[in-house]
Amino acid sequence: IEPTNIYLTVKTSIEMAKAKAEERNVELKFEGDEGIIIKADAIKLQNILLNLIYNAIDAVKSKGEVKISWEKQGSFGKILVQDNGEGIDEQSIDKIFEMNFTTKPSGNGLGLPICKTLIKEQNGELNLLMTGKKGSIFEILLPLE
Repeated sequence: IEPTNIYLTVKTSIEMAKAKAEERNVELKFEGDEGIIIKADAIKLQNILLNLIYNAIDAVKSKGEVKISWEKQGSFGKILVQDNGEGIDEQSIDKIFEMNFTTKPSGNGLGLPICKTLIKEQNGELNLLMTGKKGSIFEILLPLE
């Protein structure tokens, strides 16, 4: 865990997800203060963001949108990953962070539980803030440097 620039980490994750987004005709957007520094493992955070972005791309239909934004919230850096997909069904909401639970035909149910564990190891939190017919929003909170 070391000082990590959110902007650079998000930008790298977006670059890695571009091919999948273009293939699915999904627009990737990102915005936030370029100077926010958090305490994190940059490589793990990139992988967590990539998992959330891939999940969001899978959730939206063609011509969908995935937006990553970030800001300071108290003593934390807050990163939001938002999509305009169909949301997570009510029966699944309480299970999405459980090992081996998946709603994807080709999923293994490891992505979100592992992401949650990796964020917790960095003294942060991973939460589902909202889901519904207009999409989902996941929140990552990590301590500011």
